[in-house]
Amino acid sequence: MASSLPMRQTWRGLWPALQHNLLQRALLFGLVLAFGLSLLLTAALAWLLPPSTPLRPVNALAASFAVNLMLLGLLLAWLPGRPQECTAWAVLSAWLGSLILGGAAFAGVAWAPGHYESLRTFFALWTLFAAQAAAIAAAHSLLLLIVRSPTAIRQLILLGVSVLVTALFWSKALIEIVPKTGLQEPQVTGRALPDLADAVIKLSPPVAVASAWYQESDAARAGASADPKVAAQSEGCRFGLIHGPLTYSVWMGSYQAARYPHILPARAQSRTETFSPGIALAMLLWGLPLLFLGELLRGLEQPRRS
Repeated sequence: MASSLPMRQTWRGLWPALQHNLLQRALLFGLVLAFGLSLLLTAALAWLLPPSTPLRPVNALAASFAVNLMLLGLLLAWLPGRPQECTAWAVLSAWLGSLILGGAAFAGVAWAPGHYESLRTFFALWTLFAAQAAAIAAAHSLLLLIVRSPTAIRQLILLGVSVLVTALFWSKALIEIVPKTGLQEPQVTGRALPDLADAVIKLSPPVAVASAWYQESDAARAGASADPKVAAQSEGCRFGLIHGPLTYSVWMGSYQAARYPHILPARAQSRTETFSPGIALAMLLWGLPLLFLGELLRGLEQPRRS
């Protein structure tokens, strides 16, 4: 009975912590600001960029990249970086707060004029951000159990996110080096190159946003149409950050096929394909349990320290 008392106290402190960190006027102001700024950004890009078409939403596409990176920066700023901020459930509150503001931001992009994209695309983008934020928050919460300096943890997380965001640039040299080493070790070429390319596509936030547009946009769904003319027209309008479905083929001259993964769960389209849970669901399934575990363990440690 005595051993279960700290556990109960920790769980009972969840709602007061969420009330203290989220249910404030500042969050309501943030919702309005996130919605308004993203709407204005998307509308402004409609004037600056080439005109959008039903299968090529140029301004919404560009705005989604900016919104995703700004939301990740907001999450990093929201995470506890000082000892007095490392209260119970503080990291979970930061994730939930960024999730709410992210919904408002992508709703602003969807509501903005100048594009013809359906709500499904922006739901996929919001879900992708939620998964990315859950992975970052889980890493931060677990590091707080190991490293006692919140400032150092924030710097480590910021460094890791920066490396992932810029992976499209620094990974090129590494991918080009692999075939040279593979001349002496043939087994390396067949494994390391696709693994590194797939990691960049799935874990780098800008490339994952590009994957969402390639797999979940209206053009992608039109490409699955039974009408061959509609499918052929939409295939040329699907956004490929580097080159179509084979992302590294034109960018660095590689013959390795690294395909864009699905963001949302996708059913098998043929007998040769299998069910794909999607990046978002996969990251949420391991990110959220680790986040709750880290927050629960930190909540159990705090009474002992006090």
